[in-house]
Amino acid sequence: MNPSARQHDLSNRRHEPVSWRRGTGLVPILAAVLALGGLWGCGERTRDMDVQMFRAHTVSQEVLIQGREAYMLYCVGCHGEKGDGQGPAARFLQIKPRDFTKGIYKFVSTAAGDLARDEDLLRTINRGLHGSAMPAWNLVDQKTQMALVAYIKSFSDFYAEGEQGDALPITPDPWKFDPAAGAARGRVVFHGLATCYKCHPAYVTQDEIREAARAMSAPVPESFPEDLYTEKVKRSETFDLDIRPPDFTRRELRNGTELADLVRVIQSGVGGTAMPTWYGVLDPSDLWALSHYVRGLTELRNTPAGDSLRLSLGIR
Repeated sequence: MNPSARQHDLSNRRHEPVSWRRGTGLVPILAAVLALGGLWGCGERTRDMDVQMFRAHTVSQEVLIQGREAYMLYCVGCHGEKGDGQGPAARFLQIKPRDFTKGIYKFVSTAAGDLARDEDLLRTINRGLHGSAMPAWNLVDQKTQMALVAYIKSFSDFYAEGEQGDALPITPDPWKFDPAAGAARGRVVFHGLATCYKCHPAYVTQDEIREAARAMSAPVPESFPEDLYTEKVKRSETFDLDIRPPDFTRRELRNGTELADLVRVIQSGVGGTAMPTWYGVLDPSDLWALSHYVRGLTELRNTPAGDSLRLSLGIR
């Protein structure tokens, strides 16, 4: 497949949704044990490896071999020998492991339709994904991590020629010294311009949504759907899974709640989901404003104030 065809195919599929259902209880612990290789693949050598990985023409065979050995030690329990997310632990998990053969990753620095960068995969490896069975592997040395990234990319044809997308630049935070004003602006952008409530719950009254739309010179809704204050279930045809965009006052965010992480996700979008790229659509100051507002919502998690907000609006 030539690069332009790959780009077109990847762009089409990046907007399709993936599950964000939570894993709870002992299941993530079991998955982590399996991923460590306690029962599958521990210490396996590469004598019988699938030569598919050598399609990665820009990486040496030695690096790929090292990456495969690390993969069989740390990753195979959940992601499977074929990298398709069908490891032995996968059936126990509500939040399904990533299928690396798709070449689509959720938390990246590139625009929808562009390939993830190595640093994006390294970030996830080092930090894990909150509220899922994916732990932080930050104790693994950097050389092994880089080899692991190279091997993971070999599961997908999209990376065979070493392509990477361009990272979207992140501007300085204009609300750094007045975060309250940033959050207030983000509240208006969230409900009046970006209409984030089409996937996430709304967090203000219908009258305030109309006021926000007027303030942003956006179309003013005449009516609202019945699910205005609920999480809307989306379907991923690519991964054959449901996705539930989170209620920020109740659910743990996979990529964390630091402002820099939030603005990266908002401007890049979330690969394989209905969350689009907002870079170039919203002003950079509004991207940061949304980040401040969303972070404020996440701080209501497990608090009486969060319970009160949801009760007052009927968020469910």
